[in-house]
Amino acid sequence: MAVPATPADTLNQQRVRQSRSSATFQTIPILYGESVAQGGIFAIGKTSPTRWVFGILWGYGPLTYLRNVRLDDELPIGDFSVTNYLGSMTQEVDPTLARAIINPQYSDNLRGYAYSVVAFDQSDYGSVPNFTAEVGGITGTSNPAVAYRDFVENDVYGLGGEVDSSAQEIAENFNAEYLDQNEIRHQVGLVVNTPLDAESWLDILAEYAGCWSNHQGGKYSLKPNWITPITRNLTANDLIRGGLVAEYLNLSQVPTTVEVQFSELKEGKIESRVAVYRTQSVLRGEENERISRITMPGIIRYSEAYRYARTRQQLLNNREWKLIGLDSLLDITRGDRITYTDDSHALDLHVAGVPTRSATGLVELDCYEYRASDYSSEVVSTPTFSSGKLVYE
Repeated sequence: MAVPATPADTLNQQRVRQSRSSATFQTIPILYGESVAQGGIFAIGKTSPTRWVFGILWGYGPLTYLRNVRLDDELPIGDFSVTNYLGSMTQEVDPTLARAIINPQYSDNLRGYAYSVVAFDQSDYGSVPNFTAEVGGITGTSNPAVAYRDFVENDVYGLGGEVDSSAQEIAENFNAEYLDQNEIRHQVGLVVNTPLDAESWLDILAEYAGCWSNHQGGKYSLKPNWITPITRNLTANDLIRGGLVAEYLNLSQVPTTVEVQFSELKEGKIESRVAVYRTQSVLRGEENERISRITMPGIIRYSEAYRYARTRQQLLNNREWKLIGLDSLLDITRGDRITYTDDSHALDLHVAGVPTRSATGLVELDCYEYRASDYSSEVVSTPTFSSGKLVYE
């Protein structure tokens, strides 16, 4: 391995030394929670004329576990051997790679990187196979709020930044809450390997944690998108004249069904599944389906995907509002619950965006109507059927 990542504004693409080839650029995955990882070949050699040896990189470590390496999605056949390294800072050079690659002599200990060394006879495989493995990601990060903190704080592949400790504790506890049937509220199994900008990855991790991501005062913080107390009461005195703008819903265009694609771990493989939530009007045949399709590959349980679909469907029916005022609105941020009252309105609102300043210097807040009933802690243990339509498809 050549140059490690440095904290940056993007998920870095990094230079990975490949034996017997020139240096190439490759994104090194960050593994959170339980998942199936796709391995990347970083070294190839032979210990005999017919026995191949491959170095397979999985991602940053240290991992919780690494097991059941598969070739072309199947368990190995023939005379196969594998040695796994979780990515500790004490791991040494693998002796099999050192024997197989001698010109130049192999000397990478890959400390901090999870990898496997696999060897098999070339007669068992007609071509170079694809490699996958079951992984338990960086320690403790099945909790998506913990994964968020890791991405913020890590100074190798993350931002090297700081989280708001009090807000972080609230978010981690929120994710770890037990619901009915002793199910944890949020779990994640995610391979972070697409070179998006870092703020986009923070928003993605926050979404899996059921939270908003904010950056204030040099610190990053999560705020649960959930039933929450009111943090600010506004009146007409806080807005400019005409500073309350309603976005009227065209109900004929609002989705009536939400489909959430999630990942089911089964026998060492990832199988794509869909959890579906339909409004009662659709189930009664009173309204046509208008489908919103959402991909959440880091969700690994049907029950959580169904809760996500139900909550998203409920929120789709909430009217949006824009509040326009002066600098006193700047201390309100995404995820806050506020009220607005004047002679004609009594609004309960969730703030959906960070305050922005318009070209005229005014401060704008994007909000939507808040209802505690929108949020679900329901645990659906088995797929349900209604009006002849699958809810789990």
